[in-house]
Amino acid sequence: MHNAIRIVTTVVLGVGTAATAGEASEPSFDPRRFTPQDFVTAEPSAGFAPDSDYLDVPGGFRIHPSCIHEVPPGSMVAAHRLYSADGTFVRKFPKCRFKPKRNLPPPTVNGWILASMQGPASTPWYINPPPLPWFTRIVTQWTVPNPPALCGFSIKYFFNALQGTGGGAPGTILQPVLEHRPWPACDMRMTNYMVSDDGSAYTGQSQLVGTGTLVEGYVKKHDSYSCGWGPTGEWCTWRVGYRLNWQAQEYETVFMSPSRMHDAVGSAAEAYGVNFCEEWPRPPSGPLTFATVSLRQATISSWYTSQFWSPPFSMNAVNFSAGVSPSCGYNVSVFNNGDLSSTASLTY
Repeated sequence: MHNAIRIVTTVVLGVGTAATAGEASEPSFDPRRFTPQDFVTAEPSAGFAPDSDYLDVPGGFRIHPSCIHEVPPGSMVAAHRLYSADGTFVRKFPKCRFKPKRNLPPPTVNGWILASMQGPASTPWYINPPPLPWFTRIVTQWTVPNPPALCGFSIKYFFNALQGTGGGAPGTILQPVLEHRPWPACDMRMTNYMVSDDGSAYTGQSQLVGTGTLVEGYVKKHDSYSCGWGPTGEWCTWRVGYRLNWQAQEYETVFMSPSRMHDAVGSAAEAYGVNFCEEWPRPPSGPLTFATVSLRQATISSWYTSQFWSPPFSMNAVNFSAGVSPSCGYNVSVFNNGDLSSTASLTY
């Protein structure tokens, strides 16, 4: 966004060992030193904790709280190591000792409910690694709905995203998320996330947003950093963020991912613990609408040179709600405009 004011947090997903007193210093941040195994966030001996110990995060995962890290503004995390803004090594984080849990389709009341997606043609999302193409950018606009009539104890997430796997490292999902939680005040907040499928999650700082706020959420390959693929692994740096009501200020988090992003999610509604339909946030009128205004892919030669092509695209409606209780009239419809935009309407 030209002439935009950015509030930036920098995060690079990876793995390390627990910090100890008198720990020796390490070199300053250099992404070329990392290999695919550096991005594995779980200990080899990681096991499952009791269900009650897990927290729900967007993207379909349940993560142990010891493996969720909120990153302060201006810092950088690479290979589970904390760096200052200028790249100076600060300390290491502990490895994750607990495996994640995930609800696979068809979901129960917990998990993805509605979505619009585009992925590699004729290739299921679980194929690893997927073939070309991969995506380098998605920009989607939606409006913050009214708070639910009943706060309850459930969590609801609404987002667009890029997600992927490959390169011998964990899969990841990058997403600017509108989240409704019953605590601390049953309000709506925007938070940037990167979640790894081997059990760790990183978040930017949350921002309170009010009903009727226009959100433009985006995931974009960072043009200031080249991507790497070869003997040192496969990695790329991403800008994940949003702006509100067309203002210039962007709330942005920078993540380094070891994955090619082969799935584009134009819209998604995800919920945990819904007992009554009145717990869903309600749009002022009609369905909750997501307008994807930009989606880009990379060719195999341009991945290295940061050149993109933007073909006409279409999103596919995905309804995971079969058998979900309570049944709240869940539906998703997609209108593809035939150029470079697509609109998804989520009804519940």
